[in-house]
Amino acid sequence: MHRRNRQYVKTILTVVGIALGSVFPLNAETFLGGVWEGIYQPRLPDGEPVSSMSSILSQEFRLQMSAYAADFTFFSDIAFKNTVGDDHDPQDVQVSIDLLEAELYLTPTFIVKAGKFTTSLGSAYLFSPLQFMHAADMAAIFNGSAGQVLAPDELLQLSLLTENIIMRLTIDPFYTLPATIDPQSEWFPANQFPRVFATAGGLEKTLGSISYESYDLPPQGFDDFGLQLDISGTAGLLDWGLVGYYGYDPQTAYQVHVDVQNNANEFSISLAPVPGKIAALGSSATAVWDSLTLYCDLAFTWGKILGTDWITLAGSLLVFEGVQTMAEVPLFSYAAGTVLDMPELSSLLILEITDKVIFSEDASVQMPLFSRLFSGILRTDLFDYTASAQTTMIFSLEDGSGVIYPQFSWLPSAEFSLSVAIPFFWGNYSDEFGQYGRVFRAAVTGTLRF
Repeated sequence: MHRRNRQYVKTILTVVGIALGSVFPLNAETFLGGVWEGIYQPRLPDGEPVSSMSSILSQEFRLQMSAYAADFTFFSDIAFKNTVGDDHDPQDVQVSIDLLEAELYLTPTFIVKAGKFTTSLGSAYLFSPLQFMHAADMAAIFNGSAGQVLAPDELLQLSLLTENIIMRLTIDPFYTLPATIDPQSEWFPANQFPRVFATAGGLEKTLGSISYESYDLPPQGFDDFGLQLDISGTAGLLDWGLVGYYGYDPQTAYQVHVDVQNNANEFSISLAPVPGKIAALGSSATAVWDSLTLYCDLAFTWGKILGTDWITLAGSLLVFEGVQTMAEVPLFSYAAGTVLDMPELSSLLILEITDKVIFSEDASVQMPLFSRLFSGILRTDLFDYTASAQTTMIFSLEDGSGVIYPQFSWLPSAEFSLSVAIPFFWGNYSDEFGQYGRVFRAAVTGTLRF
């Protein structure tokens, strides 16, 4: 019953934009367009058997609609995606609403926004710690993409605009589990889990499988709403922001369960979600002097659930079950960086450092993946802006591994673009980025807008 009610209200929030779009802007300017994107990812030889990873061909079509009036705006982006390769069913078409939002200007200073969208906070260009309300698509980082791709959610947002200050209250009525990475995927963070298990008798068993446990979302009432209040403004050369959040943590922790049977040569691991509520405060600041920008985001989170190094074993002589111990700790995060605009070279340089600190006397608490990073982007426009070259580098300050991601794009017109990119990983198999060193896959992307 609770699941059905939740889905019913989510549907109401999602389609409210369509309803408003069909009723209010009778005199609005309406635009209908689309984007087709084809991506070919050939498997390049790097010493691994070619059969271990096939080439991937995917295409995505996004239907976009927008409407504008004096007191109303509407925008929708619906994606249809099809993938062939790596055991993907070529007949399977995935449909998703990437964006559906309607804004109603009740007064010149009061705005109501509803639908499915993301709230972008913070000054950081790459990895802001102020995204309390949205889960990040970690595959974007694994592919070497710059920044976290946030998952949109059904939200209601109220905004009050004054001369120098903007105040926004964002309400998230639902907790949903974030999308997970398939354990069979080449981007699954396998270095977090043991490959060998030694039994009490001295026998070693190898890891056979990793899977996610099924989970029913808990009943949800008004006290489970996610609430976020942010205030931003300008003071001289400084843009500043403050944000507070209380609700479920979108970056859900997963508890490791180990199943060992003495009559088998392999053991299995299952991952069980452990939802938790957090309270968080954050601030951001950006200062601009001519072509130089400096920025910093700070965040402090209470109630962050993280795993530890300890696994408690229980069972008989034939069957053992291990359960990872979880801890609830305060977490401090920051991101600081600089942007240098070099118009004489048609170039832009971004440098950023990200770090997290756990406040706990328990030394066994595990730091989240990709917590301590040094990142950079160098972008140069070429041939009168008809082409561009961009290099993204992400370096782990934890273990020295990293990825460098050169990309070249050709833009012969506003409607068509073509890009080629190849990620290069380095580090050991047990490192954050080094575990993906066997992946050597180029990406050739064609985009057509109409």
